[in-house]
Amino acid sequence: MRKVAQVVRSSEIVKVMLYETMHGVYLYEYDMMEDGPAIADYLTFDINEAMEIAFVEFGIEYSDWYDIGDPIDNCLPDWIAPVRPYKYGTNHVDWNRLEILEEGKWREIVL
Repeated sequence: MRKVAQVVRSSEIVKVMLYETMHGVYLYEYDMMEDGPAIADYLTFDINEAMEIAFVEFGIEYSDWYDIGDPIDNCLPDWIAPVRPYKYGTNHVDWNRLEILEEGKWREIVL
């Protein structure tokens, strides 16, 4: 489960995302509305704790959140679009390069 909300009050953070995993719930912070990597992330115990932090820190109410789909396998969870590390060869990954899935094809992106 992932949810996104626009920040109500903050000078730097404009958007946050919640991502629920079997290890807990990540709270990602962004300094841009466009899709891209988070600038900070925090791991909380559960969804209620993450939403409480978002309310206290950023003024985000429960009704401000909207659901987005879970990331597809091997993609980065802090991006809304399917983005993964660049793959080459059979078992090699380059974490310094990223690919985005567009119209059914992976293409390299430049940050």
